[in-house]
Amino acid sequence: MDSQLKTINPDTVREISAEMRRRKKSLYNVRVQRGMTLWECDEMTGEVIPAPTQVSDTVNINGQPQRSRLEIKKGCRYVWALNEENARRKFENLQKQIR
Repeated sequence: MDSQLKTINPDTVREISAEMRRRKKSLYNVRVQRGMTLWECDEMTGEVIPAPTQVSDTVNINGQPQRSRLEIKKGCRYVWALNEENARRKFENLQKQIR
């Protein structure tokens, strides 16, 4: 039985837990707004695309579906809008407020 047990290097455990904490910080729950799309706006290029979300297939205790998850990318802003034109306008307004 003892031959099957392996020792775990504490440094490896710290590296893995640090990676998990970093990954958890970049994932956020997103409450979907009816009739709206979440848009990802790249600050460097000005490109506006629908934000990729991870839809969960699980349900909570009450039988309601879990929220979608969004991975936040560095250098991007996120806005809710009806279409790409409105998303672009909202993004430009955000840029003006920041400056």
